[in-house]
Amino acid sequence: YMAAGRPIVATEIESHTQVLTEREAFLGRATAKGFAQSLHRALNEGGEDRAQRANKLVEERYSKARFESELLKFYSRLLDTSA
Repeated sequence: YMAAGRPIVATEIESHTQVLTEREAFLGRATAKGFAQSLHRALNEGGEDRAQRANKLVEERYSKARFESELLKFYSRLLDTSA
């Protein structure tokens, strides 16, 4: 969803807040009313700026290039015999 370029509505459960903040998404309580309030905010406030920040976050932290880079660093540390 973060790479889609559209505003995100999510709940404030831990699995969402580990990745998203109010800067990237419209977060609400994990209740029907809380989710409805967040959806209402998203529809009325637009959220294009949040969508852009979410998209940027994907590129910085969760892209294939970032995964490959982190994996190579891990293997490099694992194979480092100088320590």
